[in-house]
This record gives sequence, C-alpha cells and structure tokens, in this order.
Amino acid sequence: MPLHYDIFTDGSSSGNPGPGGWAAILRSADGTRELSGGFRRTTNNRMELLAAIKALEAVDQTATIDLYSDSRYLVESITKGWVTNWQKKGWVRAQNQKVPNTDLWKRLLLVLQQRTVRFHWVEGHAGHPENERADRLAVAAGARKNLPADEGYEETGSAKPAPARQPDLFATPPPAQATSSAEPAEGRPCRKCGARLVKRIPKAKPTPGQKYYYAYYFACPQCGTNYFTNAARREINGN
Repeated sequence: MPLHYDIFTDGSSSGNPGPGGWAAILRSADGTRELSGGFRRTTNNRMELLAAIKALEAVDQTATIDLYSDSRYLVESITKGWVTNWQKKGWVRAQNQKVPNTDLWKRLLLVLQQRTVRFHWVEGHAGHPENERADRLAVAAGARKNLPADEGYEETGSAKPAPARQPDLFATPPPAQATSSAEPAEGRPCRKCGARLVKRIPKAKPTPGQKYYYAYYFACPQCGTNYFTNAARREINGN
C-alpha cells in the first residue's frame, strides 16, 4: 500500500526581496523529517514555491500526499487552475505581462505530474503547530551566514530594486529585527518579509455555534500574512 504523507511548508524573506528561507515538515507512518534551506537574495513567494517543490521531490512518486501551506499564492494558483492557464498561454498574464517565478512553476508542475497531491490552505500564525514550526525553520534558514545565490532569481533579471513604499509604516526594518520571534504587535516586523504589521478589526461577525472569535488581528501590508494572538481571542458564552 502506498505510503501517505502530510507535508507542511512555509517560506520567508527578510526585505522581500532579501535574504530568505524555505522549510518543510514531512510526516508519514515512517516518522517525521524536516527540510530547510536559504538564499542570500530572493522573495517570499519564491520560497513558498520552493518549499513545496523540495518537499515533494523528497517523497517517493508512489506516495499520496496532503500538502498544507499558508500561502494563497501557492495553494490557489494550483487549486483554482491559474498556473495551468499561465502555462497554456505561454507563461504570460493579462496585458502580456510575464508570469513571475516561471522557473519554479515549471518545476512544480513537473513534480505534480508524477505524484498524487492535494493542496490545503491554512491560516498563518493562528496556532497551527506544524505551520508555526515550519515558519521558524524558514526564518532561521534565511538568517544563516554565507547563503548561496537563488540563481533562478538573480540570473533571470528578476532581481530588480523594490519600489519605494509609503507611508513609513510599511518600511522594511533591518534583517536582525525581521527574524524576531517576539509576539506579533502593531509596528513589529512581519516574520515572513520584515514589513511593519498593522492592526485590523475583522469585518465578519461570529456565526451561530462558534466558540470563540478574534477581536482584532495584525496584518502585513506587504506579503498579506495575518497574525492572530491569544490576547485578541474572545470566548463566546453559551457554547
């Protein structure tokens, strides 16, 4: 009987672009493995893609796989068929714009052709143990010294200077701050890309039968990662 794997992946980039890392946790009946790596200059999206690629390449082709990621860019591009459409159109999008990270998308599609994989999106930094662990591994990998070049990024002309961001709230802090493990809070750096977090109030109201909700959360305006803290959690009486 084919072995089944639950795979949990994450990617990070301090500066976006900047030093970045990827990580994956592979769990099966045979045990658990952890993989990670980093590059001197890359992007968060590239690390999210590479984490999935590296994990799947490490699994036998006969295995069945459930892959969990907090990257909508990765998961929805697959589950909603966006990447397949890009491939059919010669890797161009609307207004004849080139699809970013084509080298990694091609590599991922090849791996998926050889394996049975289901993709699942999970909320980032919301207390999911494996997601939190993968995040820590990715951040640590991107903070290593003497990181190699991400050749697919640096040698294809993709490594262009990031445009200036306004207001200063969105400015990227120094790399040392970006890898901080402090509790998420307004003004603190995003663990994935280093941009300053902003506090937001959810628009959705609690639904019948819901046991708790979050009164607020912290969002990254640059990479879109959301952070939910215990301090913001509110129990609903009567459930």
